[in-house]
Order: sequence, then structure tokens, then C-alpha cells
Amino acid sequence: IHFIRVMADVLGTSVAYLTNKTDCPTPTCHTIYSETEPELFHFIKMYQNSDNSMQKRLITYIKNFNEKL
Repeated sequence: IHFIRVMADVLGTSVAYLTNKTDCPTPTCHTIYSETEPELFHFIKMYQNSDNSMQKRLITYIKNFNEKL
């Protein structure tokens, strides 16, 4: 199944789509590597290690930032 996950990442789709379990090609997850995307990798680790209150603050920050783009 690891190979299918890699293929889904490469193709920009989901394992469920490649295995014909859904008709929606939108990915359901993304693989982030610390070597190629260190800032995003660090942010995700920070989010995972935060309490619920901090996670909500981080999500709010990202939503506000995204609206300004």
C-alpha cells in the first residue's frame, strides 16, 4: 500500500481514487518532507504538539492569511 500512497502523491490524487473506492480525484492527504518543505513540516509538528486552544489560533491565523491573498 506504500507504493499506492507514493503514486497518489505523485499524481496529485488519493489512494481511494486510485483503488476505485471513490470518483473524486481530490487528495485526502498530503505527504510533507522536512528536507523539501522544512517550514511547513515544522509548522505541522508545532500544530500537532499544541493544545486545542493553540490549534484553533493557528487555524484562525491561516484562514485570515489565506483571505488576504
